[in-house]
Amino acid sequence: MGFKSSLVRLNIRFSKIFLHAKPILRDCHRQSVPHPYTLLRWILKNIPLPLPFESLIEYLGLFSFVMAFKSKAHINPLGDSAYTLRALICAAPLPVVTFDAVSLITLVNPVAERLFGKKSARIHGKSFPDLFSQLDIRKKLSNIRSLKNILELETQITDSTGKDLELTLWIMPLESTPRKKNGYLAVFLDRTENHFMERALLEASEREKKNIGQNLHDELCQQLVGAAFAAKAVSDEFNRKGTSGAERLGDLARLINGAVTETRDIVRGLRPVDRDAAGLMSALDELVHSTNPKIPMEFICNGSVFVSNPDSALQAYRIVQESLFQLMQTGMVKKMSLSLLKKKKTVIMKIIAEGIGKKSFLSHINPLDLKILEYRAKAITGTFSIVAESTSKLDITCSFPEPL
Repeated sequence: MGFKSSLVRLNIRFSKIFLHAKPILRDCHRQSVPHPYTLLRWILKNIPLPLPFESLIEYLGLFSFVMAFKSKAHINPLGDSAYTLRALICAAPLPVVTFDAVSLITLVNPVAERLFGKKSARIHGKSFPDLFSQLDIRKKLSNIRSLKNILELETQITDSTGKDLELTLWIMPLESTPRKKNGYLAVFLDRTENHFMERALLEASEREKKNIGQNLHDELCQQLVGAAFAAKAVSDEFNRKGTSGAERLGDLARLINGAVTETRDIVRGLRPVDRDAAGLMSALDELVHSTNPKIPMEFICNGSVFVSNPDSALQAYRIVQESLFQLMQTGMVKKMSLSLLKKKKTVIMKIIAEGIGKKSFLSHINPLDLKILEYRAKAITGTFSIVAESTSKLDITCSFPEPL
């Protein structure tokens, strides 16, 4: 009877403990409180138990109950430092979201709530990839379990006011041990204003180049042509009269005509790409043949590559033009090739430079010039990369979408 009565009394105790502990445990799960071992200490401190513990068995029973609840509740994987980390996340000036190993959202800070226009309770427990409409972003997030380092993504969302935002997203794993990932931390940065300013600067630069080219063509070239005609007319008249100086006037006319040709080449460089779909293809072909003749260079384009957007074609041309210029400035290039091709709905431009490696090239190029190349690629929703084929061979690639 004594043993049975003890079991009955213990069962009553745990029934009362469970009634008091269950809502508090659920609350701690929502607040991302502890993981199993500190959870027991937290319960002993915070749960108003109706009866004192009288034996080690009751302590072990409560710990078993905690472990069972933990396995069912999937307590947030922020570990022992959950309180500190949660406080930092909630106070962060940037939108921050945490999600578990199966991509279910576990924490949303107030800034992220304003970004998505939803309260934390409406987002909590939902799939993190469902926050995005782009299929390519969802596909990358579906392979998140293989993530070892920080993942950086460019994405777009529509905020609560209906405004389209361009975001940079960083995702990093949360690990309890070096080999065990318990969840992930996602930080958002609104780059809408930055991207707008980048595009505005690029457009302003191209607009100024266009205006300069227009003025050179319509004014300077016309005046030079007039001067050349005048010099040629005087030279012909001197020849008829047998007056000395006719030959020198003829030379002057030829020099002026040469200046006209060079000015038109400059104008062509300021407005290199025709606005038709084949403009980029022909402009790159001309660029290759006008590059330094001392360095062997070929243009490879198997088939016609059309670009319907003239702005994208112009920015793509500038990327190639600046890359070739930077390679020439190093004085180390022995041979180059430029290829233009289209795969499905993506246009790919690739420069192969022999005689220089990636490390040497990056040591010569100004970091600001490299940033401008990256900005131009982003302006056409493309990518720009520099890859070392070997210690003396370099691959510079730019790709951008072309839907048609």
